[in-house]
Amino acid sequence: MSKRILMSPRVLVALGASLLALAGARADTPGQTTFNTVCTACHGQGGVGIPGLAPALAGALGPQLASPQGKTYLASVLLGGLSGSIESQGKKFNSAMPNLGLSDQQVVDVLAHVVGELNPAPKGWSVTVEEVAAVRATQPTPAKTHALRKAMLAPAK
Repeated sequence: MSKRILMSPRVLVALGASLLALAGARADTPGQTTFNTVCTACHGQGGVGIPGLAPALAGALGPQLASPQGKTYLASVLLGGLSGSIESQGKKFNSAMPNLGLSDQQVVDVLAHVVGELNPAPKGWSVTVEEVAAVRATQPTPAKTHALRKAMLAPAK
């Protein structure tokens, strides 16, 4: 004895639409999850920044990504924080970002999200756990990170 289930065309269309929506939905990456949990309070949803508090990260890291010290700088910001006056996209900020207490893997994941999803990453750009561990070994501080930023973004002489 077999049972046949007959479905109306409306039910089939709704079921098909639901399956397509599920197939198109993508799960958050570990970096996006950490970013949404840790970073959005200051940098805003999607990294758009919060005026007067923290600069946009989305579409704003071109100069840092183009620099040979870019990986070191970005990892230093996440590992040691950043304080002091900075300018980003023509806007001035003078606040402090603390050490966020992230693991090396979380730093890699967040950078993969910020660089790969929120900015046009240079071809082949990536950062490894080993590179982050090497930056951590230098014991970055907000002041050291600020000095690195200043040197990295200074006009070439």
